Amino acid sequence: MDDRDFQAHGLIDEFFDRSLPVDDGAGPRWRDSGQLDPLTVAQIRMWAANRTLAAFRPGRSDTARALREVERNSLDRWLTDRGFIAPA
Repeated sequence: MDDRDFQAHGLIDEFFDRSLPVDDGAGPRWRDSGQLDPLTVAQIRMWAANRTLAAFRPGRSDTARALREVERNSLDRWLTDRGFIAPA
């Protein structure tokens, strides 16, 4: 089975493209070997949640909101399937 979830990978790539991780080595590790550390995963989850919340500002469409929720859920599912358990 293919391990690639294009939505999840796309969001993770966008996170690194924006140079958001605290650990400078996290981006190269992700691009070279697909590895993520727990701190970076926590940052990615927080960034994705904030991105989703931003879609709920006044004036945003229901379609934009729904898309952000689907993307975040896909990312959470992908991370959880790989052993990165979401905080309760």
